[in-house]
Order: sequence, then structure tokens, then C-alpha cells
Amino acid sequence: MANDKKRGFAGRDAIMLLIITLAAGLLLGFFNDLTADTIAQRKVDDETAASIAVCPSATSFEEWPVEEFGNFEFNDDVTGVKGSFSDGKMTFASGASCDMTNFKLGLGSDGQTAGFVITVVSHDGYGGDIEMIIGLDADAVVSGVEMLTINESAGLGANASKEEFRDQYVGHDVKSYAVTKMGKSAEYEIDALSGATITSKAVTDGVNTAVAAARQIVEGEN
Repeated sequence: MANDKKRGFAGRDAIMLLIITLAAGLLLGFFNDLTADTIAQRKVDDETAASIAVCPSATSFEEWPVEEFGNFEFNDDVTGVKGSFSDGKMTFASGASCDMTNFKLGLGSDGQTAGFVITVVSHDGYGGDIEMIIGLDADAVVSGVEMLTINESAGLGANASKEEFRDQYVGHDVKSYAVTKMGKSAEYEIDALSGATITSKAVTDGVNTAVAAARQIVEGEN
């Protein structure tokens, strides 16, 4: 009799443990889905805010499929920057590469093109990929640069997020930019971050990818 009672308790305990385990799994799945949705929405909100910040002349945005750009060659005799764009990827003669992951037309209140907002992932940062969003005006002149994801060294490459560095790209009617460690003497030159030339070049590759893509649109319309 005592053994039967023990077996009964053991069976009941096993069932309770199974129920608790199943409930915990369901709750964990629910909260994981909820967290994933929150993170995804936060990313959308961050990108929307960044779009407005880098392309202030636009009142709305219209997304274009990256695939519509096709393939094109890029060559700037002034800076020596050369690249080949194919399937959403810019591959530079230096061996560096960037993916253009999103392209938006910025529209003014009159419905006309006011600029462009382009999201780029540069693959050659010191700490890995650098995701950035670049705004350009209707003439393909950079109007703003914001970092979305950057994992560079604190106090060195991470300084690429600072306005002082990012603003070097703004307002210059150039075909591409080149990094210099000798002090900039031309509008297409970008002062390298101290101790972070690799990061400086990776960000510049990203900006050059965006400028090249925007110029394809602008020059095709002229």
C-alpha cells in the first residue's frame, strides 16, 4: 500500500513537472516573439529618424528596390577611387566592399525629388561591419551621415560616430572622397581619425557607395 502511494506521488509530481515545463516553454516563446517584434520596430523607428536627420529637405520617402540599379562601373580620376557595382554590392579596386541594403527617394512637399537616403553596410571596419545611413540632396551632394551599427574601438574608431567626423562629408559636390593622414587640403579629402585609419576608410567606402548610386540616378535624369 505504501509503495502504491509513493508511486502515486511520483506520477503526480512527474505530471506537474511536465505541465510547468510546457507552460514555461510557451511563456518563453511568447516573450521571445514579443521582444523580437519590439526590437524590429525599434530598428524601423531608428532608421526613420535617421532618414529625416540626413535628408531634411524631404517630407516623405519612397523606397526603391536595390535590384533596379543593375550593374555599373565607378571611376573617379581625381581621387583614384574605382569600383564595380553589381547585385547591390560595390566592390572597390582596393579590395574593400560595401552592400547597399536600402534606397529611398526623398520627396518634397511638391512631390518632386528632394534627395536620397541610402543604407550601406561597409564590410571592412576594424571591428567588423559598419552600417550607416547617408542622405544626399537632389544633386547627389551628401547632406548627412548617421551610424546605425558600429563596433569599432572605443576612443579610436568609435569616434566615427561623432558629428565632427561625419560632417566632413557634408556639402561637397564631389564624385568621391579619399582619406588622408596629412591634413585635408581639398574638399574631397577626409581627415583620418587618429589611430583609426581603417575605420575612416571603411566609412568613406560606405559614403562613396551612396554617392555613386545617387549619381547614377541624377546623371540618368540629365
